[in-house]
Amino acid sequence: MKLQANIRLDQKVAALARSPEGNLLIDAFAKNWREFDQINQKICNTNGVVAFLL
Repeated sequence: MKLQANIRLDQKVAALARSPEGNLLIDAFAKNWREFDQINQKICNTNGVVAFLL
């Protein structure tokens, strides 16, 4: 999918950012989002992905 993924760092402490449920937050970036629907479906169907938010 040619996405660049970065694990989000917590702003308050020297740790990784987590959701209220304790899941890691990962930011994904793409140069071309024209195929967003296909990218969204692939990411949401990947094991371990809880949600994909804009």
